[in-house]
Amino acid sequence: MDSQFWLHLGIFLHIVGIVALSAGSVGTLVTDNALWSNLKSSPSQAAAAGRMGLRFSLFAQIGLAILLLSGILLLVSRNWFYLGEIWLIIKLALFALMLLNGIFVSRPANDLLMELLPNWLAVNGATPSLIVASAVLQGKSLPEPKYNRAELDSMFLQLRKRLELFYVSQNIMFGIVLILATFKFN
Repeated sequence: MDSQFWLHLGIFLHIVGIVALSAGSVGTLVTDNALWSNLKSSPSQAAAAGRMGLRFSLFAQIGLAILLLSGILLLVSRNWFYLGEIWLIIKLALFALMLLNGIFVSRPANDLLMELLPNWLAVNGATPSLIVASAVLQGKSLPEPKYNRAELDSMFLQLRKRLELFYVSQNIMFGIVLILATFKFN
């Protein structure tokens, strides 16, 4: 097959990756906003939003993987022509930072959030069936409340700030990557 086929396949997959990453990012942002806005007024709805947000983040991770593979395919289809270009080096560095940001900031924060939600439900007087459902959906046994409400409030505030920083930095990096890919500054 000729290089044009691989170029067009790479472009198609790159667009699919961008759509998946964008859908995952927007979906996660919307569900996280629902989680934080319902945390005190309706803890069970907050727990459901949190679990849904984890599903959306999977779309973003798949999008990043597709972007990586299609980017390599695009470079191969052009015989690595762009490899020394400044815009590509910056784009690849930002891509790596986005990946590391997800691994070291978002994932631990979301894991802790999902670990604390059953405790939050128990402390806030959620019905036992909601606590059981929350634990079962996470593959865990029934939680013994480890923290009181004040401790949870403090922990959730820190988690929220960490996740907001993640979203802001991730979206700025993604915007710069799109600008660099579109205009290819030298």
